[in-house]
Amino acid sequence: MIKKHNIAVILAGGIGQRAGISMPKQFFKVAGKMVIEHTIDVFERNKGIDEIAIVSNPLLISDIESIVLKNGWKKVKRILKGGNERYESSLSAIQAYDNEAVNLIFHDAVRPLLSQRILNDVLEALKNIPPST
Repeated sequence: MIKKHNIAVILAGGIGQRAGISMPKQFFKVAGKMVIEHTIDVFERNKGIDEIAIVSNPLLISDIESIVLKNGWKKVKRILKGGNERYESSLSAIQAYDNEAVNLIFHDAVRPLLSQRILNDVLEALKNIPPST
C-alpha cells in the first residue's frame, strides 16, 4: 500500500468581520506570537505532517508569506487563495491537491490549542481509511 502524504491545510481567510474587529483574529498576538504562528508551529513540529498549505484571503497573502519567511518553516509549501466563504477556501485546497494521493487535514488558523496527541490520533485514524477507487 502506498503511504499518502499528510497535508495540513490551515484555513486563514478570515478578516475579522463577524467579530467586528479591525484586524483578522489570526494576526492577534498571544504570548509573544501571532495566533497563526502558534497554529502553524503545531503542524510544523509534528513528524507525521509532510506538508503545510495555508489558505488565505488574497489580500493577505503577502502578510502570510512574510510570516512564513520570518519563522523559517520548512513544511509550508503552498499559500493558496481563499474564497469569500469557508467552503470556497476549503475547495481551493481540495482542488490544489486534486490529482495527488494525499490526506488533507483541515484546521482553522485561529485554533492554536491543538495538542500533538490529538493530531497523532487523527493521523493514526487516517491509516485505516481504505484507498479510494
